[in-house]
Amino acid sequence: MLQSPKLSANLSNLTALIFQERPTLIRSSTISALFTTSPKRQYFIAVNDHGDVLGGNGIAEYDAPNGVAELQKLYLTEAARGHHLSYRLLDAAVAFAKEAGYHQLYLETQHQLTTAIHLYQSYGFTDLGHPLNNGEHSAMDRFFGLTLQK
Repeated sequence: MLQSPKLSANLSNLTALIFQERPTLIRSSTISALFTTSPKRQYFIAVNDHGDVLGGNGIAEYDAPNGVAELQKLYLTEAARGHHLSYRLLDAAVAFAKEAGYHQLYLETQHQLTTAIHLYQSYGFTDLGHPLNNGEHSAMDRFFGLTLQK
């Protein structure tokens, strides 16, 4: 598990560095193993100027024959929320998905996560109203897609 980072009181330096996964920052072997098994998968981590982890997200295959990737595990520490860092993480994930040759991003979430749903919709994701390919996560009840422009 990631340990909670100690953020400085000055959150104005949330210019965050976003880079490919560094195992020394990930303490979960499950996440590390999931995103290192294929060159079409990647996990991104946002850190502040002190190297404290602020959040992350990942891209992995969902429906590879149809060029669909899944946006996975978008998390921010509580202190990092409200500074538009989630948009920067989405930018990194979308850029990687395009480079990897995907044509569409898919995500599943829960209706209670209203802030996340607002983020996805404002970023351009469309509410699909149903899961793709019967969905993989039974606890999820909201499903979104984003067509990737070249």
